[in-house]
Amino acid sequence: MLLGAFYQILPKRVCAACSGEMNLLNIGGIDPRNGEYYNYVETYAGGQGAMHDLDGSDGLHTHLTNTRNAPIEVIERTYPLQVLQYGLVPDTCGHGRQRGGCGLVRELKCLGERTTITIGADRRKFTPWGLENGTNAVGAHTWVISADGSKRELPTKVHDVLKQGDQLYTQTPGGGGWGDPSERTRSEIERDIEDELISAEHAAEVYGQTRGQTKGPKQER
Repeated sequence: MLLGAFYQILPKRVCAACSGEMNLLNIGGIDPRNGEYYNYVETYAGGQGAMHDLDGSDGLHTHLTNTRNAPIEVIERTYPLQVLQYGLVPDTCGHGRQRGGCGLVRELKCLGERTTITIGADRRKFTPWGLENGTNAVGAHTWVISADGSKRELPTKVHDVLKQGDQLYTQTPGGGGWGDPSERTRSEIERDIEDELISAEHAAEVYGQTRGQTKGPKQER
């Protein structure tokens, strides 16, 4: 909100909206390996908003940071949790002359019989906004995938109980884009495709480009 206000005064000193949330995740229960209580707490990073002359960073804590990135090996060794995937999520960034950062995903499988979770997230209904015709980023999502394959999405603020074998899929928001997407260069778009931050199909939809073919964006600025 403050950055949006400052943008009206100093537009080139303000970035587009960042992920805007810390996705505070609290998981607890009894560890079946030793019968003791455990509590796993972590905040997940998201995309940084683009600036007028710079792309936003991917998977970064912005504006508020107080926990480190927990390695997969530490989580699995310390808690009755299995990390099924952890990484950046392609196509979650806002687009523009400068691209916003991508959000990330962490998917955990609960190994205990009864796992209690508390989540405090945001940016689902009102996704991170872009500036100067840049597009909004994709917002937050949290799903529970049950052992039988059924899937349900959780609200952004929730207290719930998961069963053994349930999977908790957490996706954080990206960052908003800056400027008209048609002004992004071909080399920058192809670099994003090569880095798997944007899919070729999504690039064709947003920029009118597939690998090796350009239909609109300028070759270079």
